[in-house]
Amino acid sequence: MPTHQLSLAGRRMSPHAAARMAAARRAQAQHAYSAADENALENFVLGRIPTAISTAWVELQDWAQQVNEQMKLTAASSGVGVQIELALRRDLPPLHRHHPPSDVQDR
Repeated sequence: MPTHQLSLAGRRMSPHAAARMAAARRAQAQHAYSAADENALENFVLGRIPTAISTAWVELQDWAQQVNEQMKLTAASSGVGVQIELALRRDLPPLHRHHPPSDVQDR
C-alpha cells in the first residue's frame, strides 16, 4: 500500500496528522474570529455609536440656538419673527421621547 507524506513549513506529516493540525488551526481561527467580532460589537456598536448620537444631539441643539438668536436680531429690524423648534420623532418609544440624552438635560 502506498504511503503519502505531506509537508507544511518544512514539517513532514501523514495525512491524518495534517488533518488533525488543520482542524486545530481551524478551531484557533474560529476562536480568534469570534473574539474579534465580540470586540467590534463591544467597542464600536456599544461604545462609539451612543457617543456619536449624543454628540450629534448636542450639536443640533447648539445649531438651533444659534439660528434662533440670529432670527431674533433679524426680527427686531424686520418685524418678522421665525424660530426653530426641535422635536423628537413621534414614533419613538415613550422612554426615548421624554428623556433626551443626558448631555442636553445638564445644559
